[in-house]
Order: sequence, then structure tokens, then C-alpha cells
Amino acid sequence: MAETEFERYKYDQARAYLEHVRALSCRAQALRAEVEAQRELADGVRAMRYGEGGGDGAGADRMADTVARLQDLVEGYCSELAGYVAEQDRAHACVRLMERPEHVQAITGRYLLGRSWERVCVDMGYTWDGMMKLRRRAVTEFYDVMPTEWRYPRHPAL
Repeated sequence: MAETEFERYKYDQARAYLEHVRALSCRAQALRAEVEAQRELADGVRAMRYGEGGGDGAGADRMADTVARLQDLVEGYCSELAGYVAEQDRAHACVRLMERPEHVQAITGRYLLGRSWERVCVDMGYTWDGMMKLRRRAVTEFYDVMPTEWRYPRHPAL
């Protein structure tokens, strides 16, 4: 059966939303890694040098700068994480509205849990070709339950 133009449109719009949710997860993970790296750097910074006969204050300045940078990163991470969690909840609610359990499992595994398609194939017991056919049907079905504003995107100028 040939795919219609509208089916392609549905697939593209649904995939764009699902990739958006996946990208939010990746962004939150990257920010978390950055916070952890900055925290490790902060562990090595000392504010005062006891017993060294007074310092020039550079250690205190470095500590303050490091702590301020860490606080900014944590604030950004928390904000990004809150947005991701809200969108994740919204996406899960949409997925629960889907009719076919195998479509739910495929969409959840790939886009909400961040697994590779290879892993989803193995988890579901599908061949690669079978999974790619299922993926197309599942993403297209998701269009009908996805958030309305992603179904009918507006041009930024409107």
C-alpha cells in the first residue's frame, strides 16, 4: 500500500514532537554531567590557606567564582529538568491513549526511555525490518494523540 502525503505529514509531525522530547532528555543529561564536572572542580578549590602566613585572597576569589558558577549551572539544570519532566509526563499521557500495545512499547522504548532502535528490537523480539515497519505505523498513530499544537504548528510570525 502506498503511503499518502497526509500519512507522511502525520509521521513527520509526530516524529518531530517525539524527537523534541528525546532531545530534552539529552540536554538534561548533558547539563547534569556539566554540573558534576564543575562540582568535582570545586572540590579541589580551597578558600583559605591555614598556616601559610596569610594569602593574597586569590583562593577566596577563586572559591567564590567556582561556587557562583556551580550555582548557575545547578539553577540551569533544575530549570531544564523541570521542563523535561513536564514534557515527559505530557508525552506519557499521550502514549497511554494509543490503542495498540506494541506501538506503545516501541514509542516508549525509543523516545521516552531513550533506547536505541536495536535495543527496542531485541526487547520486543522483532527483526530490524519488522521494527522499522512497526516504527512507521506507531509514530503515525501517535500523531492522533499527540499535543494539538504539535499537530498544527504555526509559523513563528503568526
